[in-house]
Amino acid sequence: MFNREHHQRALTTKDIKLRSKTTNIAGIQLADILAHPVKQALLFEKGRIGDLRETFGSQIYEAVEGKFNANTRTGQVEGYGKVWL
Repeated sequence: MFNREHHQRALTTKDIKLRSKTTNIAGIQLADILAHPVKQALLFEKGRIGDLRETFGSQIYEAVEGKFNANTRTGQVEGYGKVWL
């Protein structure tokens, strides 16, 4: 595990750094690729939208579904890695 000093060295300021999508930062692109399929899957799970057709987005969701944060004792994801606001 990394200690506090390890993470602190990576942080250059306490300010939130916002960047335009046109800056073409890999992390922002990855977030964009994941955000829509995950949102669609969660809307489907909550009954807010109809059937999800077999799409590339559903394949992305299947690939990341096991990565959601879970309660270490119970394995529960709802309320930990999936929070409905």
